[in-house]
Amino acid sequence: MRSATRFRKPSQRLGAFESLESRAMLTGLIETVAPQERSDAGRGGWLGAMSDVVEDVCDYVGRSATSLAYGDWTDQKPTALSIGTGVGLGVLGLDLPMDIRDLGHTVTHPELSYDWGKRLAINTIAVAPIIGAIKYSKYLDDVGETAKRAGSTTDSPVQWIPDTPKMSPAARNYEDSATGARSGVETGNREVPVIQRTLPDGGSVNVKFDGLDEGVLLDRKLSITTFPKSRDQAIRQSQSLEENGIRGRWEVPDESQATRARKMLEELGITNIDVGVAPFQGAR
Repeated sequence: MRSATRFRKPSQRLGAFESLESRAMLTGLIETVAPQERSDAGRGGWLGAMSDVVEDVCDYVGRSATSLAYGDWTDQKPTALSIGTGVGLGVLGLDLPMDIRDLGHTVTHPELSYDWGKRLAINTIAVAPIIGAIKYSKYLDDVGETAKRAGSTTDSPVQWIPDTPKMSPAARNYEDSATGARSGVETGNREVPVIQRTLPDGGSVNVKFDGLDEGVLLDRKLSITTFPKSRDQAIRQSQSLEENGIRGRWEVPDESQATRARKMLEELGITNIDVGVAPFQGAR
């Protein structure tokens, strides 16, 4: 007797085939779609995380900017970024507008509290140096005039050179005690200030003095002589002073020598060298 399943109807065999084929197709479709879905899900998670980070950074920068810009006028708490930026501006000396801003808030929002008094003191101290500097602006003209006479450290016509003059110890001591007189740092030897004098042929020579007092070149003399050599020296000094836009001053030990010096300078028509008395401290 033959088995019943061996003689299955064609329709039954076709249905079984279709069922197997459908299952295979469905399985392939699932395998094809699932990885794409997983990839999309992964991409969405990465983008979401990045979006959160960017949003947090923007929020932090915004809060920092608000705190830095408005200071005491905002309830926004300071952040590490706003505090660090404020400190940096303070080091550069660019925080004055912020100090004035905070002082304005403190003054216009008075409170009877220790915290308010502390803020007022701190903000006032921060601005005080600027307020103190304003009252000294009236001296700017005097400062400008002094700078004009003295010259800057880089472009001043006054230079210093070593000098070993042949003179008596008394005369040497008197000259060395002039205001601004100095010695070389390395050698310890005497140095004197000089300025250039232009010669008729276009060359130049140094004209020596003994000291420098607030832009005025000093020349000390124990006694005034009217020999041609002394007169020529006075003329050379006057010419060099005029050429460099500087004034000079002769210093002598007493009034009698001062009178002799003024008389000689007047006879020579020299007006840019003054005369002063600087008593000599020592034996001649």
